[in-house]
Amino acid sequence: MASSRSRNGTARSGGRIRISFDEIAQPRVQVVGDTSILMMQFISHSSVGKARWNRTEVYQERSEGWRIVHTHWSPT
Repeated sequence: MASSRSRNGTARSGGRIRISFDEIAQPRVQVVGDTSILMMQFISHSSVGKARWNRTEVYQERSEGWRIVHTHWSPT
């Protein structure tokens, strides 16, 4: 299949992007009581190149264990 570029400039190949692997860089955790915050850089290596994201997740400890209560991703 031939690749084409979408309006935002990303390459497409039949509407499918193949993820080769992901990596997590610079993870940091802060814990306060029953709440923890995980901050990291998430790097995805795919058929159209590399994408970097800043990622934050807020966890809360509940009776059934730690659960994600909020997540945020932003491109770097």
